[in-house]
Amino acid sequence: MTRCTFSVINLRQDWDQYVDLRQHSDSIQEIMFWKQNIHCLKPVSLLRNNSEFNVFTDASDIGAGGYLQGTDYIAHRQWSVTEATKSSTWREIKAIELTLDSFAKVLEHSSVTFFTDNQNAVSIIKKGSKLPHLQGLALSIFNTCVSCNISLYAQWIPREENEKADALSRIIDIDDWGISFEFFDFLNSIWGPFTVDRFANMHNTKLTRFNSKYWNPTTSAIDAFTCNWHGENNWLVPPISLVSNCINHLVSCGAEGTLVVPKWQSAAFWPLIFKQNSEYACYVVDVLEFHEAERIFVAGNNLNSLFANDQFHGKILATIFSVGFWSQNEQIKHPELKSLFNSLSSTILDARAKSTVEKYAGYFKRFVKWTEKYSEIKCVLPCQELYVGLYLQNLIQSANHYSVIESAFYGIKWAHNLAGVANPCDSEMVRLIVEASRRKLNRPIEKKSPVTSEIMIKLFSKYNSIGRSLKDLRLFTMCALSYTGFLRYQ
Repeated sequence: MTRCTFSVINLRQDWDQYVDLRQHSDSIQEIMFWKQNIHCLKPVSLLRNNSEFNVFTDASDIGAGGYLQGTDYIAHRQWSVTEATKSSTWREIKAIELTLDSFAKVLEHSSVTFFTDNQNAVSIIKKGSKLPHLQGLALSIFNTCVSCNISLYAQWIPREENEKADALSRIIDIDDWGISFEFFDFLNSIWGPFTVDRFANMHNTKLTRFNSKYWNPTTSAIDAFTCNWHGENNWLVPPISLVSNCINHLVSCGAEGTLVVPKWQSAAFWPLIFKQNSEYACYVVDVLEFHEAERIFVAGNNLNSLFANDQFHGKILATIFSVGFWSQNEQIKHPELKSLFNSLSSTILDARAKSTVEKYAGYFKRFVKWTEKYSEIKCVLPCQELYVGLYLQNLIQSANHYSVIESAFYGIKWAHNLAGVANPCDSEMVRLIVEASRRKLNRPIEKKSPVTSEIMIKLFSKYNSIGRSLKDLRLFTMCALSYTGFLRYQ
């Protein structure tokens, strides 16, 4: 942050010469930075301490990758056509910037060492660069460290010691495509407002809150399936391979959302949207069909994607999902009633302790995963009592204790009550299965015989003999004290 200022100083012919800074805007920016931040910058020790975190980064002609050592945190980004043509030094520094911004919340208020196999990148991060485009990246890294109170050290390592980061930088994201803002704005106006974009990255997200596959700056969560979608109006544009998982997770969470998919009637996800007679599945509220794919799909950084460069010419479906009681949200028009309805879900969740909610949700997700193995089970909310009974029978055959069946029963019951749909656990047949498992799996209670005074007398006779060790006498003394202190005696 002083390179430009020192460059100006070096232009003087003597110490008393004045310099017109109006011709050196970069130097003015550096001086203003120090004026505004010098009082709050973290002191740097002359003796470097061990770093609390180690981060490895690398860049290839495909993209950038990085990871936080000792965790499963991964940052990745595929280059655009323009970025891929830049110098290797620019790409290496950009990889460090991307990884730092992605992990900033994890690394704040700590010291961290960034390992890279590019010596120029290490030098520029330490000293800056005369080249404006490289100096800009170095300043961006510096500003992030200042705002997050991060002490960053850059260190060079041989390429052989950076193989994992190198592999991450060569990942080709075949699902790097998105939806146009024109199409999003239209659906948001009729089925919105949407609150979270579940499958996105920092470049194609349509909302402030989004979930991503890899760590991204400002991402709300990694892996949308680890989140509870309930209580949100979810915007869902998943990779085609995840559409079925997306629908099942939305239903299992008792959530609502809008899903955008191509109209592929032979796809594995099709029976989850339409029944055999072309009727909507029980959780589908409405479906809209669109024909102008070139105005809907937009290319990402991977130009070879199916949905890039007008390669797709099929039809697109926008499907709105809502489960049970919560589908009545569409009927509410008044803003005050809408606000009350939006806060209702969190109130209902508070009806159970947090640990209980987590337990029930876990058992219900196991049930949903079991149903995914059988194509004839089309709906899990509500689920037919027959399939719930078969699931409980499956548990009875493999479980060792009644508590497993009981927890599964109450987990399924809780999810259906929460969704406001017909509850198969109210069926007398399902209740009989649960009661039968109690009788079959519960172990009989074996009552222990009480300790009597006769037993204590026998113990005394056994240990009250010549030659007994101090250890034996200590054992009897402990038994006698326990008996007289906690039990009845004559």
